[in-house]
Amino acid sequence: MNETPSVERYRAVSSIGWITAAIFFGFSLHDLMLRPEIASIDNGFVTHTVGPIGFELAQLSILSLGYGAFLLPIMFLCIAWASLSTSSITIRQQLLLFFIFLVSLPLANILLPIRVVPPVFTAGGRIGDFLTQQLFQYFDYTGSLVLLTGSLIALLNVLLFDYLQPIITNMMSMILSSVQGMLKTISSSIQRPVQDTVVAAEASSLVELDDSTGLEPAIKWSATDTADKSQSDLSGSVRKAPVMPSIQASSGSPTTANTSQTSTEALRAKYAAKLAKRKQQKLTKATAKQADLTETEKITATVALSTPPLDLLNQDKLSEKIKEDPKKLQLLAQAIEDKLNDFGVDAKVMNILLGPIITRFEIQPAPGTKASKITGLARDLARSLSVSSVRVVEVIPGKTYIGLEIPNRKRVTVSLKTLFESDAFQTARSSLCLALGVDISGDPVVVDLAKMPHLLVAGTTGSGKSVGLNSLLLSLLYKTSPQDLRLILIDPKMLEFAIYEGIPHLLTSVVTDMNDASYALNWCVNEMERRYKLMADLGVRNISSYNEKIKKIPTIENDSDMSHEHLPYIVVIADEFADMMMMVGKKVEQLIARLAQKARAAGIHLILATQRPSVDVITGLIKANIPTRISFQVSSKIDSRTILDQQGAESLLGYGDMLYLSPGSGVPMRCHGAFVSDDSVAGVVEHLRASGPPDYIEIQRPSDDPESPQIDMLATPADDKRSKDDSLYDQIVEFVTTSRKVSTSSVQRRFRIGYNRASVMVERMESSGIVSPMDVNGQRQVLAPPPPKD
Repeated sequence: MNETPSVERYRAVSSIGWITAAIFFGFSLHDLMLRPEIASIDNGFVTHTVGPIGFELAQLSILSLGYGAFLLPIMFLCIAWASLSTSSITIRQQLLLFFIFLVSLPLANILLPIRVVPPVFTAGGRIGDFLTQQLFQYFDYTGSLVLLTGSLIALLNVLLFDYLQPIITNMMSMILSSVQGMLKTISSSIQRPVQDTVVAAEASSLVELDDSTGLEPAIKWSATDTADKSQSDLSGSVRKAPVMPSIQASSGSPTTANTSQTSTEALRAKYAAKLAKRKQQKLTKATAKQADLTETEKITATVALSTPPLDLLNQDKLSEKIKEDPKKLQLLAQAIEDKLNDFGVDAKVMNILLGPIITRFEIQPAPGTKASKITGLARDLARSLSVSSVRVVEVIPGKTYIGLEIPNRKRVTVSLKTLFESDAFQTARSSLCLALGVDISGDPVVVDLAKMPHLLVAGTTGSGKSVGLNSLLLSLLYKTSPQDLRLILIDPKMLEFAIYEGIPHLLTSVVTDMNDASYALNWCVNEMERRYKLMADLGVRNISSYNEKIKKIPTIENDSDMSHEHLPYIVVIADEFADMMMMVGKKVEQLIARLAQKARAAGIHLILATQRPSVDVITGLIKANIPTRISFQVSSKIDSRTILDQQGAESLLGYGDMLYLSPGSGVPMRCHGAFVSDDSVAGVVEHLRASGPPDYIEIQRPSDDPESPQIDMLATPADDKRSKDDSLYDQIVEFVTTSRKVSTSSVQRRFRIGYNRASVMVERMESSGIVSPMDVNGQRQVLAPPPPKD
């Protein structure tokens, strides 16, 4: 927030005034620095650089403060610098500076002699003389010196603690590292002789005779020999004669030199055989351990090598540090309090949270003030503060404050690579974790799709919805392998998801036709039912338990004909499901509702996005089964209530600014989505394509004849369809004759069928004489009598 011109003008004039005072006072003290004796002249004209007024000021200050008077120009320059740089000096710092100056005066009197004869002023001035006399009365010379020195050091330490703490910490770390290095050197020098002794003992134990021969050891290596060998290696030209091994004859028969040499060679060969045997045993154990890995673990280990590296996201600009002048924030907080007071609301700013895009001011209203009153002032506050929008957060969990979220002057770009490198994403155990962005404090927001278990996304054009979907997709691709995750991408625009064509995670090619999208959803319903049967056969409750059981018992014997295998998660992402609702009809709504109700345990999850969050798209049936929602910027409060059941999304800033409503929470959390460029997405996709080809499945259509008309994905053969139409026709006739009202829209709403089918039924009733043709007003009359009552 920029300062007003009046404040800036005041700061400029003030700084110029302090600089002028510093220069004037400096010239005033100039003559006294060269001729200290003139300070004692009380009367008479004295030639001075800045005239008699400057002389009087210099004389008064030098007699009162002594050498402390020469610090006054420096103090004036510091005040001018603070005014120009808008950096605030707290009251605590001002008091510390005052006490440091006060302690320095008597200390200067004690330590600094005056070299003017006769002395016309003291080092501490008259104020220093008074303080020195009081201290000498109670502490004498030595006690006063110790007390003043200790007080000065303590005050300087308190004042400069923030600047000295890093220096002291670095010095302590350097000292500790030096001490650790010395201790390590001493420890290694102590352990070296012990290691030499252990090596000698191992060498003596290697040469042994077999117990079955009944012979004593023929050769005994002494520790002296080993020590001599090591010493001879280090001594260079000076070598000592090695000590010959003592040869002992075995009891019972004489031993010659040839026999001794033969025994030595045999022992060496035996030791080499033992060493080779040990190596072979270690190699066998490692091979057996590798063979114990299941096929899934081998595939997972292989796929882990093909995980896209984070360097592919280097083309995105990294997140910048959040910087804002604290004094400007305080001025803005004061302006908020003043504007609220002008509108009749007494409130005080209690806390300020600085974020990458917005700053939240938490205010405490006066008792009896309703939050709705402040909410109604949002537009007036935005106009008064000269900002684009102000969002009012009526409820902050755990606090009694009301939040006012105001956009920053400069937005900070949030990088997707920064989110992927965060501990929250790296340590997440879930395979379906999503990196949404950062919260208002700049902390990463990582959520679990498996716990949602479905997600509804809405936002107008330019709000950042497409970039947000790409971020969610890349989160899944970076976290999960194709063996554990399969994707179905529905892209009516034929632009957003076309770049992902050919990656191994896809279950089928990117769906661009809405009839194919309905078939894909129908396949998901059938797959859900199949998975429930598999889990029921093994007695488990969810897909994670099923896969764990499959991993522990690769081969499962059962009486049924089911073949058990590893089941991956299936995530269906639709970029614009409003087109499906318009083109296919209510059947899509029923399929989505059925998947949202039951597909969580089967490992099937939905992410549905739309740019038109109206009630005919996000119906009550869909909202009831998908409690987790994300809203980017929308055009009106009505759209915000449709997606979030509350207003607030219309006040967002766009470009990734979102509200995240988690399951089980009625208070949305404001997040700022990460930016990922098209080049980064293309790089990740190319890396995934190089890791392997996709394994597509074939989704069957109701008719293989391309010339046949498109029909409902749950369509049946002609006879069954005709019988169902006859049954539905009878129900419609009963409804029309009972209500005595007929229209295509009423039949469509009552029986949840498409407009074309409802109009066919109405025309059929007209041809049968049940209803009349349309009149000039477009109305029909019911001609048939009402059905008889039982």
